[in-house]
Amino acid sequence: MRFGFHAINLGALATAESVRQIVAACERYKIDSIWTGDHIINATTISSPYPYSPTGTFPLRPEEPILEPLTFMAFLAGQTGTIQIGVSVLIVPYRNPVVTARALGTMDFLSNGRVIVGVGSGWMKEEFDALGVPFADRGAQTDEFVRIFKEIWTQSPLEFSVQGRGIRSGFSPSAQALAAASPVLSPIPLSSIQTRNGPLAPCLCPLSWG
Repeated sequence: MRFGFHAINLGALATAESVRQIVAACERYKIDSIWTGDHIINATTISSPYPYSPTGTFPLRPEEPILEPLTFMAFLAGQTGTIQIGVSVLIVPYRNPVVTARALGTMDFLSNGRVIVGVGSGWMKEEFDALGVPFADRGAQTDEFVRIFKEIWTQSPLEFSVQGRGIRSGFSPSAQALAAASPVLSPIPLSSIQTRNGPLAPCLCPLSWG
């Protein structure tokens, strides 16, 4: 059995000093992994039902802090030496897929293969609206962006197109860039929440809160 510690990028624990103390304790007691959630903003009024609580209420108050997860994971990687660093779950449509894949690949390279990525399509319409991302297209974009993640992590040269986001690109990084920042594990381990079309990745990532 393996043990992980979750959600220290949200709420009262989301301070640099608290995180340093927590990750030091996790390494001292041989915890296997540290996990972050994914929110970029927290809407002051949320009418979208939160799917991981029986009440449907998002447990974080609007005034509580949120640390962006990719930046936070990089901080965690720099504060630790052995613990795996995971996100559960990364809301895939929020970010440009090329930038996201390269950020995660670089993080995995610099942490010596310690990155785990849980992927999901999101639930908070208010957050999608704030980011200018179409909520109705999130399922199709998640499928497409996950495919792009895997191709960027495993193929070169790479050509791809993205539906619905206006991205059309031929992507062929130099050999030097590939050698310097390709994931140690290729592709990076992916897990997903269950979708109506089945899981997006080989492993399921169960979620509950409250």
